[in-house]
Amino acid sequence: MPTIADLQKEYDDLRQKLNVAEARFHNIVSKNADGMIIADRSGIVRFHNPAAVKMFNNPEMELTGRVFGFPVIANETAEVDLLRKGKSPVSVEMRVVEIEWEGEPMFLASLRDITDRKSAEDRLKSSLKEKEVLLREIHHRVKNNLEVIISLIEMQSACIPDKTAIRFFNEIRERIWVIARVHEDLYHSDNLSDINFRKYLENLTDDMLSLYDLPKISVQTDFSEAFLDIETAIPCGLIYIELLTNALKHAFPKDRVRESDVRCQILCGFIEKDGMFILTMSDNGIGMSENSDWRNAKSMGLRLVNILTKQLNGHLDVGANDYSPLRNGTAFKISFPISPLPQPLPEAERGVI
Repeated sequence: MPTIADLQKEYDDLRQKLNVAEARFHNIVSKNADGMIIADRSGIVRFHNPAAVKMFNNPEMELTGRVFGFPVIANETAEVDLLRKGKSPVSVEMRVVEIEWEGEPMFLASLRDITDRKSAEDRLKSSLKEKEVLLREIHHRVKNNLEVIISLIEMQSACIPDKTAIRFFNEIRERIWVIARVHEDLYHSDNLSDINFRKYLENLTDDMLSLYDLPKISVQTDFSEAFLDIETAIPCGLIYIELLTNALKHAFPKDRVRESDVRCQILCGFIEKDGMFILTMSDNGIGMSENSDWRNAKSMGLRLVNILTKQLNGHLDVGANDYSPLRNGTAFKISFPISPLPQPLPEAERGVI
């Protein structure tokens, strides 16, 4: 049976360990750069460390016994501004947890000075805003410069009597206009890196139908929502306009449009499926001749479609009924990866676009 001396020694040992533990605790808390405040359920401060006082910029200030003037919600993190006497406010990140202190339920608020971080974030936001304005202005100027080129082409073609040359000039103008339209859409977009391709295709279609004014030809579109970067949107837009122009110009000869009772239709589609984008264009027109070699076409339009499809790392298929619900006519299907790796063009084709 332990004697009183033994119990006293055990008590002294425990007391010494407790003192050591308390000293370590106070040392850690007092040297912690984060402010620490313990408040009761009424918000009255029961304990604080030196860093908490320093945040208020008043070394003489005694926080203990004061009401903690911030909303205290356990297990929540919030950013608050501390108003300091004779100094600018400091931004702090406050984290509150529930603890037990001296046998009572309390709140422990940890305050971390994030003023420098907030200032850095503000500078970064300002820098990004400036770069966004600059990039938007670049798109605007590129679009304007391309429109100047289009105007020069129109002025030059007005002085040429040769109809074939005028047609070539018009085709060049349409291709430049497709590129200009991308920059215009990006200029007006909230997202300067990706373009709303569905809206872009709808705008291209409306502009083309206004240009050609063919009321007896019905053009139906079915475009899925998709966002493409400019490196993908431009070649894909050029492919689309080449195929649509080809259908409007060649699928329905004027004499057939006048004499036939069949409704002249063009179906345009763009969808995302199995990690691929799929662009389709079909019509119920006269179709391509049986001897047509579309893979080695000599026409500028189909050559351009083949080249741009390769650039997108895609695949081009041409058929009559395979890719379209329409009977007869011609159907094109271009499929390419959602994130196509830019493919270098063969040297012989680099001067084409």
